[in-house]
Amino acid sequence: MISGDVLTTLKPGKGSLKSETASHSGSSVALAYGDAMRVLAIAAVVVQHVCHTVAQDDEQVGTRQWWACSLVVAGTKWAVPAFVMLSGALLLDPSRDESPCAFYCKRLARVGIPTVFWSAFYLLLPWIGGTQDHTLGELFGRLVRGTPFYHMFFMFVIIGLYLVTPTVRVFARHASQAEFTLATVAVLALACCGDAVGQWNGYEPSAFTLFVPYLGYYLAGHRLRNVHLSRLGCYAALTAFLICIPTTALGTVAAMRIVGPSERSHYLYTYFSPTVIIMSLSAFLLIGSAFQRPTTDSGRLYRLTSRVSMATFGIYLIHPFFFRLAERLGVEAVMPVLWIRMLTLSGVVLVASWVATELLGRMPRVCRIVGYHLGSTSARRI
Repeated sequence: MISGDVLTTLKPGKGSLKSETASHSGSSVALAYGDAMRVLAIAAVVVQHVCHTVAQDDEQVGTRQWWACSLVVAGTKWAVPAFVMLSGALLLDPSRDESPCAFYCKRLARVGIPTVFWSAFYLLLPWIGGTQDHTLGELFGRLVRGTPFYHMFFMFVIIGLYLVTPTVRVFARHASQAEFTLATVAVLALACCGDAVGQWNGYEPSAFTLFVPYLGYYLAGHRLRNVHLSRLGCYAALTAFLICIPTTALGTVAAMRIVGPSERSHYLYTYFSPTVIIMSLSAFLLIGSAFQRPTTDSGRLYRLTSRVSMATFGIYLIHPFFFRLAERLGVEAVMPVLWIRMLTLSGVVLVASWVATELLGRMPRVCRIVGYHLGSTSARRI
């Protein structure tokens, strides 16, 4: 979760939002589509996690419920890569003038506290709920793997990307456009091949290496930052995106028949499968092209989008708690019709997470766990 180092300031007593960014060519364009991309991506993440349980249930493969959820999950897989690309679009700008020390202190301080708190929270949550069946050694193993909970891997990805950003920024400053494009394609291709081999061999990365394959998306964000598609280009990107959705689901069914139900058969749903890479790049370009023009600071929709965008970091961190709470309350029995349950649950989890983020963000000191900082009235966006 995350990206976009655009800090948003809420002026006390005024309801207006002010974006603080480095003043460089193209920054206004990045901001123009940044809020929309964050809001769409965080909504996609929540919907994906709500539908994921059914899509990963091998016993339901081939049923109408499985097809529906699998297509939705496939169509929302672009969200996390989009967050990473948005970070690259903003942080790899060569004109940013700050020392590595200043960069680390500023960025790692913002993500360090939320990472520590929410890792501990989700590791201890089963004990609080009385359902703990893991030993301390197993919990430590999850932490070392960078997965204290299924969504927390992203925090370790972002921290790793932050660590290499000053070095990568030097490369971005001195490389030609052709050289940077070649490096981006090469890293994405290596990530794709490495993930395929890792799925086959059962390789599992650690918290210290999770970020490495995402470097390709990070570079792609910078490379595509100011690329805006023509109408024909938008049609082509949308066509590619739509084709990849059923291809991912159909390919998974075919893989299950060849190798049987396993992690291997779900390879196309990983973030580095060919179909997900194409969907992620297409989605980034489509959203960037659709919202390329800066929006004036007026209108309810603009204010709502800015407000939700400001809370995306907290929403990402909190939403699994409300999803698990709904499961414990027996939402499936209350709403047995799948599409009604998925739509309702996605909306309730998203709104509840947003409200919780807003409430926590107003508490001194506590606000830091959702990326807010009352002292400077700025909030972290993923």
